[in-house]
Amino acid sequence: ARPARTSLSGVGDGGQRMDHDPALNVTTLFDLAEAVRLWCPVAPEFGDMRDAAGELIYLLVSRRTHADRLQTVMHQRFFPAFPDLDAIRDTDRGEIEAILRPLGNNRRAAATILGVVQGFHERGLQYDDETMRRLDDQGRLWILLEAMPGVGTKILECLRVFAFGRPGVPLDAHNWRVMWRFGAVASDFLGKRREPAPEKIRAAHLALRKAVPNADGAALHNRLMLLGGKICTARGPRCGTCPLTATCARRGLATA
Repeated sequence: ARPARTSLSGVGDGGQRMDHDPALNVTTLFDLAEAVRLWCPVAPEFGDMRDAAGELIYLLVSRRTHADRLQTVMHQRFFPAFPDLDAIRDTDRGEIEAILRPLGNNRRAAATILGVVQGFHERGLQYDDETMRRLDDQGRLWILLEAMPGVGTKILECLRVFAFGRPGVPLDAHNWRVMWRFGAVASDFLGKRREPAPEKIRAAHLALRKAVPNADGAALHNRLMLLGGKICTARGPRCGTCPLTATCARRGLATA
């Protein structure tokens, strides 16, 4: 496995030069990054295959799935069945559904995958890593993907960071929950339903791109995802065993 980068190494100077952004508390973000780095020195890897075409499919399937099961199904069933991802365009949807069935979201995922791959072909494009990187160089990739059903803000940000090595920290439910409770994002990040509005996610993503200029966001994202999934859970967070307890703002949680 490729060695994971350490979290936010060398980012301090860039963050200190960053203009104030109401979406993000940069100093607190650095404290959070250091705390989770000490807790988990070797960041876990979820996907992170550096092949842009494969990474996008992995991300499309990842919604509402368990990370361990996702990796098993994708790397032992899906990718071996499609060594040439471009060939998916001619595959029966039922065949894709059968391969993804252990994940439970197989129908939606199969339809989304087919839609993306066929969407490339409708525009006269191959679906592969080389094409996606060429489109990125031309400034066309992100506009193309934003227009495709099922490709949302979080997926695009993950693709930017994991497949293209760009600055930033993708925000999923685990990550923004930890960051909000710790105090790294603005206090008004969550709305009345305790969920961030899309514009809040976009603003936080833009701020994180400036604050994490050396692409260490991949390691930070994965550490926060691990912490949010195992300790800082949505219901019944295990604050007594959390490595961040001493410095956490504990927003939305009982202070006793």
